[in-house]
Amino acid sequence: MRDKVVKYIEEYNMINEGDRIVLGVSGGADSMALFEVLLNMRESYKLSLYVVHINHGIRKEAGDDALFVQKMCEQRDVPFYLFSCDIPAYAKECKCTEEEAGRIYRYECFEKIMKENDAKLLAVAHHLDDQAETVLFNLVRGSNISGVSGMAPKSLTNKGYEIIRPLLCVRKKEITDWLTGLGIKWCEDYTNADTKYTRNRIRHEVIPVLETINSQAAAHIADFAKDAGEIDGYIKEQAFDFINNECVIDEEKAMLTLPRNLLSAKPKVLKRRILYEALIKVSGARKDITSEHVGALYELLALQSGRKINLPYDVVASTSYDNLVICKDKTKEEEDYSGEVLVNVADLMQGDVMEVKLPGSAGTFILEIVNGDVLHDKEKLQKNYTKYFDCDKIKNRLSIRYPSSEDYLVIDNGGHTKKLSKYFKDEKLPADDRKKTPVVAVDNEILWIVGGRRSHSHMIEQSTEKIIKIVYKGE
Repeated sequence: MRDKVVKYIEEYNMINEGDRIVLGVSGGADSMALFEVLLNMRESYKLSLYVVHINHGIRKEAGDDALFVQKMCEQRDVPFYLFSCDIPAYAKECKCTEEEAGRIYRYECFEKIMKENDAKLLAVAHHLDDQAETVLFNLVRGSNISGVSGMAPKSLTNKGYEIIRPLLCVRKKEITDWLTGLGIKWCEDYTNADTKYTRNRIRHEVIPVLETINSQAAAHIADFAKDAGEIDGYIKEQAFDFINNECVIDEEKAMLTLPRNLLSAKPKVLKRRILYEALIKVSGARKDITSEHVGALYELLALQSGRKINLPYDVVASTSYDNLVICKDKTKEEEDYSGEVLVNVADLMQGDVMEVKLPGSAGTFILEIVNGDVLHDKEKLQKNYTKYFDCDKIKNRLSIRYPSSEDYLVIDNGGHTKKLSKYFKDEKLPADDRKKTPVVAVDNEILWIVGGRRSHSHMIEQSTEKIIKIVYKGE
């Protein structure tokens, strides 16, 4: 068995000379076999090994297991790290299953020791039977091809280290037979037989039934996972190419904007994978994102602008004209876009320069009265963030604020008007952006949509004597 595992390690280039490796060793047969294989490679590969053992606080015998692993490490001159936690209590605190709580705590401990020892590899003892269980577990939970690909021989985490699984090529019986032949003892964990745990039910009840149909059922499931993994890898690569090259990614806002026309033209299998990876990228998590969520995104893609759905991890997806927008739900953190600042034109006439800060806006408005022949300076008149208005035509106070439902815009020299909401819709400005776009107004007449169009009213003419200059300076 050792030669088979070493060949598997070399096939997937899991280990290089001089690597520093953290091992999770429970004392069970699987982790003992992993430890023994890596010990045999330690000298030839010049490896540095660090053993982490977790006491989950579930079994009375757990203390004996810890002493067993500690003694073994002392005999083999390997650093030993022990962690203890009341996992049942931790699970209640985290509101998750004991299985999930144990996994979370284990990886927290692994990462702590990896950081302390500058280790970049974490070796875990998953074997072929575990692979079959994982595939079945994910399949019945509604996973996609990524889930039924099972566990990869090695995988890079978002923390920057790699997890390697050298035993994925061998079955449990191969492991125990090998250890027995070498006279190596191991600890038995009775919780592995407790079918209240989902994976144990699959291991002890589901797979044995499948093996009455074909004795190699577990091996065939693992082979399927390998093939699915290769297909999945290719599709994933294509999905990332699309996201990175065709989408707009705003890391700060946790927002990803996908062009609907380009996405709709892709084959269905790739389209769904792009949506899956986009959801993972925005949510920052992979767990509990199922084909049901991807299906909801897929249906949303074809719906009219303004439709919205809620997804796991406080993610919201919506259609916005030609785009599908996936982002974190910021409704709880939204600013109040109801602020308003009134500017008295008479005060400006005194010759002062006035600076105005609108609540919720990052920029500053600078207002002043200017003279001069602005009318014939096209460069000045066409600036997006500087506008000029005839002071004599403004009878009331200027209002610098956010849009309201009654606002309108004078759209031509004939005095024809258009509702501001209709103008925003025609310009395909996303709904979330409309409410936070500052405007300059007189009552409900919009003189200027900051950064965009100005009204055809209050224009300066040859006879204009006093001109109000308004400049908006961003953050």
